[in-house]
Amino acid sequence: MKLRPLFTMRRAWWLGLLIALVAAGLLARGDLRAAHASRDAEHLIAELIATDTRLDAAVLHARMASYPNYDPMNAELGRLAALRAHLGARSAALQVGDEPTLVAALAALDAHLGTMDALADDFRRSNSTAKNSLQYFPEAVSDVLVAGGRDAALVRTMLPLLSHAMLVYLGEPSPQNAEKITRRLSAIESGRGALEAATTAHLDLALRHARLLLDVVPRLEAATQRLAETGPAPELRQLAELFSTLHWQWVARVYAALAVFAIAVLVLAGFLARLAQAHVGELRLASTVFDASPAGIMITDPQGRILKVNPAFSRISGFTPADAVGNSPSILRSDRQPPSFYAAMWAAIRELGHWSGEIWNRRKNGEHFPEWLSINAVRRPDDEEITHYVAVFIDSTPIHDAEEKIRYLAYHDALTGLPNRRVLADRVEQALHQAARRREIVTLMLIDLDNFKNINDTLGHLTGDRLLVQIASRLRESFREVDTVCRLGGDEFVFFPQEVRSVADAEHIASKLVALIAEPVAIDGRELSVSASIGIAQYPTDGGDYDTLLRQADAAMYRAKRRGRNCWSFSAHDEDAGLDDYVVLHGALAHAVRTGEGLSVHYQPKISLADGRVVGMEALARWTHPELGPVGPARFIPIAESSGLIVPLGAKILMTACREARAWDALGLSISVNTSAIQFRRVDDLMASVTEALETSGLPPERLEIELTESTMMDNLAQSEDALRRLKQRGLRVAIDDFGIGYSSLAYLHWLDIDVLKIDQSFVRDLETSPDAAAIACAVIQLARALNMETVAEGIETAGQLAFLKTQGCDVGQGMRFRAPMPADEVPRFLAEWQRAGVEAEGDGAGSISRAIAPPRATRGSRDIEPDPISEELRQRG
Repeated sequence: MKLRPLFTMRRAWWLGLLIALVAAGLLARGDLRAAHASRDAEHLIAELIATDTRLDAAVLHARMASYPNYDPMNAELGRLAALRAHLGARSAALQVGDEPTLVAALAALDAHLGTMDALADDFRRSNSTAKNSLQYFPEAVSDVLVAGGRDAALVRTMLPLLSHAMLVYLGEPSPQNAEKITRRLSAIESGRGALEAATTAHLDLALRHARLLLDVVPRLEAATQRLAETGPAPELRQLAELFSTLHWQWVARVYAALAVFAIAVLVLAGFLARLAQAHVGELRLASTVFDASPAGIMITDPQGRILKVNPAFSRISGFTPADAVGNSPSILRSDRQPPSFYAAMWAAIRELGHWSGEIWNRRKNGEHFPEWLSINAVRRPDDEEITHYVAVFIDSTPIHDAEEKIRYLAYHDALTGLPNRRVLADRVEQALHQAARRREIVTLMLIDLDNFKNINDTLGHLTGDRLLVQIASRLRESFREVDTVCRLGGDEFVFFPQEVRSVADAEHIASKLVALIAEPVAIDGRELSVSASIGIAQYPTDGGDYDTLLRQADAAMYRAKRRGRNCWSFSAHDEDAGLDDYVVLHGALAHAVRTGEGLSVHYQPKISLADGRVVGMEALARWTHPELGPVGPARFIPIAESSGLIVPLGAKILMTACREARAWDALGLSISVNTSAIQFRRVDDLMASVTEALETSGLPPERLEIELTESTMMDNLAQSEDALRRLKQRGLRVAIDDFGIGYSSLAYLHWLDIDVLKIDQSFVRDLETSPDAAAIACAVIQLARALNMETVAEGIETAGQLAFLKTQGCDVGQGMRFRAPMPADEVPRFLAEWQRAGVEAEGDGAGSISRAIAPPRATRGSRDIEPDPISEELRQRG
């Protein structure tokens, strides 16, 4: 009877012990798995940090590459998402009281990654747009240059200015540089109406890409900067600290469970054996994780002696376990941090139980390296006494290398390694401040390789890049370290020498640069030679700031190219002022051609030298600027010809002259209209303008005379012959203007159906003083007579000139001797007065109206004072 209760009590005791053992085992197993999960999470966090760094490098590479490749960037973004998914899987195993904090931290990480995805998408779109426009903008500009030709000043002047401003803007997308581009675009828009349709199409494409770059570059810079600055580092550090804290809490729980097991083992050896067997498996798993961790791990006792290190510790530091175990962690100390740094670190560990941050340590070979270190104190749960210190670290050298690469690329050219425009601007501005105090000269030299595009087009861009690298190396090695050689972009370099005290010093350096660049360069077994055009600007004569000096050097460089290349040129303010004057006048002239405001036609009479009759009028374009007043033809006609405005301007003058000449039908006067080389080459447009003017005005074709210069006719003889044939078929007369000053081809003159030869006023002016001029005038008159052509002498001013030309048989004259060019409303009065003067001369028995064209007049030297013969004749006759 006594044995049964005892047996029952023992069964209950054994059952309770078994339940306690099972509970303790389950607790230990769960906590150990949680500890493993938290350690895996820490590894994933380290991978996330490294992936974010690689993403920044991939973004920078995509930004700076010539052609966008987003595969590395997309791969890192995908890896970030995959690592986040793994981190979530590890977090799902953590069922502890701190779970809400962990969920919130993971949510913050998700929000950050979402922001990075959006920024990456914005970056890809903006970068693709920018790269596309960067590729097509130069091609479009080149197409405009080819289509526009050398006669279009808008193409020849404004597009290079726009291209240069765009290069400056791409290097430094500031509002000031954007404003410069906007002004260039507005100037081009104001003059685009004068271009042909083909040129306009190419120009529209160039302007569209310029505006796209103007719009997208700031967004691209902002997206790049935000993507580089936006990263999950704060959230990851918070998660790392949270997982580390939770890990050691779970480790402490495991130890508590093991203590229960130890007590149970003392009571039940069988259970202890089975428990030990299970525990060995768990320890083996923990050991596997410890050994496989990519982060270095070091465990010390409370006194700081190293107890254990993992393989990653040895791989990173170079110290083997035999080197480390038993020694102090001070074997890693680099002494790059002061003692106060370590004192603050250990104070934080003792007070808070953990510390994390970047520290510089030393490898076994003596090399210093940065690492991200986290130290945690392990305490006993019962009395909070520290039992161990666990240090986990990763080598942050790749992160530092990436940051250093980013900093380097921000201030250096990626191809040549030379300083970029930011470094140049900073150094120039510093030198200008010093020069202002010391009253010294600062010199800036802009170097542009001549015809470099030919090398890219024929040998490929890779060869062109290698040539640029070698030239950059040659420039860098040939001058002092204090001098700055910078690559602006493309084939443009800037040389900023120090201590240039005079213009002679600058000339010496420029000569050396021209000779240095002209030396052959060996690439792939062939020798390549290029020359350079150099523009020189100096403070204080050419400007007081970096932008002004660079602009003046750029203008000087283009002057060197116009002089034949392979030379240098100083800045010239007069020419720059002329360029500004050209831009202002071109815009105003384009407006005048479109609206007709300020444009008018004046007429100069043509007088028969045989009988004094007015036989025709020459139409001459006149323009009055709204602010500058009358602008001479010698000033605005070249602008119209170089910009292409001469075509619509010529059509307006032709239409106006035909319409106003129609009012002089009773006298049967002819009207002469000058035609430029550009109009003559576009014979279809010219014929359309002629047809419209004749049909609209009703002027008979035989009363319209088209004047062409000799050089225009001889540019392309076959084309000229065809154009003349079409003009003659329409019934028009054709005159060669300024005959004798071009490259005359008398052997071909009889091939062309010409009606009139006009003797240039330069020969007429010197008739009384130069036997050569008189001989040439006589020869032209005799030649015209032999070919059955009419001769017209221009610029007759004196009685002696008139008498000579009449004696030699010249048919018609015009000039100040008869009448200055006059507005259309004065022509009827002039004709009436001229006719009246002629009738009175006949009534006096003069026998010929020709007396009206040769009244005696006071002269000063060989030039007449009074240009109006009508008033003189009327005065003589009372």
